[in-house]
Amino acid sequence: MGIDDSVGDRSNAAVDLNRTASLKKKNAPRFDTRNMQEQARKGSWRLLLENVKEARKIAAVFSPEERIIHTTYHILALAKLGNYTSAAEELAALGDLQNASFFYEDHPDVYPGISGSMVPFSLRWLHAAIPYRIGQASTSMERMYSLLDYCSQKEEKALAADGKSEEIDEIFSSWKRRKEIVNFAIINLHLGQKDYIVALRFVNETLARDPENVELWSKFAHVQLQLGDVDGAKLSFAKVEALVDERAKGGEVDSSLLCLVGRNKGLVAFVEKQYAAAVKAYNAVLEISPGDALAANNKALCLMYSRDLIRATQVLEDVLQKHTEAALNETLVLNLCSMYELAAINSNESKRKLSSWILQVAPDDFDLTCTRL
Repeated sequence: MGIDDSVGDRSNAAVDLNRTASLKKKNAPRFDTRNMQEQARKGSWRLLLENVKEARKIAAVFSPEERIIHTTYHILALAKLGNYTSAAEELAALGDLQNASFFYEDHPDVYPGISGSMVPFSLRWLHAAIPYRIGQASTSMERMYSLLDYCSQKEEKALAADGKSEEIDEIFSSWKRRKEIVNFAIINLHLGQKDYIVALRFVNETLARDPENVELWSKFAHVQLQLGDVDGAKLSFAKVEALVDERAKGGEVDSSLLCLVGRNKGLVAFVEKQYAAAVKAYNAVLEISPGDALAANNKALCLMYSRDLIRATQVLEDVLQKHTEAALNETLVLNLCSMYELAAINSNESKRKLSSWILQVAPDDFDLTCTRL
């Protein structure tokens, strides 16, 4: 995930980093937070780490908020490159994220009249997510539930704010979106621990509070499928489609929801081994969103199971070539390499060419072991 530092916990006007221009002029442009954001967007995690290291080496001067943002990018880069132990150590060095030093009002000379926390949501997210990566699942679970409570408080505060404005609406929408991210993370943590019943209970409780949440209904159906409850999953997917249809009548449905419905139809058909119907459903998704990696991947698998290996391979090759940024992921590449092996003709050469191409276009955190070379 990228650093989300645009809408934080500030209780009044946004902080103008130009107030610290005298500090920033002493630093090279590569240390600017906007530059780091661009490096993260491109997946240049190694360069980002080098810049952080250099900034620390020369003791570059930053405002308190900039220091926190730099630290967040540093931890994110370490995590992206799989160095979770070092990322956890960086988090531990920060201490309590509710410490007074992380609040604007603790620095009145730099942020006069500003109050609230300087800690971006991304840092709170990393604080909750990284322990799982070093074998501390219970710590991650505890922190995710705390983060969920935090998001709920922020959402309720925005909802209760006096008056109406675009800024208030944006803040409310931001915390609602973040809350949904945390909800899905908690569900995935429970599934990762094989706590299927707990995961279902959590989803049910969340749906009781938000019964028209399309993405959550879809997730509920996926959990049902994992438990082998195909009929139950069909009912949940039907609920998703009904909700999307209702929004479409009001003219507020977007293409992503139409794609969600199509992928759900494809998945049910796939589970029931109706591969032709599944391919048809995934084709409908790809007509709306040609770079939909999940639809392309699943369509290819359906073709493979239908013993049409040539077309299956072409589907994956085409989506990688035409929609590289959207489609390039390890699962899709792993499946393509498996198909090369099944073809048994020059499979290693095909995988080497693919690997060479990936090196030119992939972000630093792409795991090349998926090419099976």
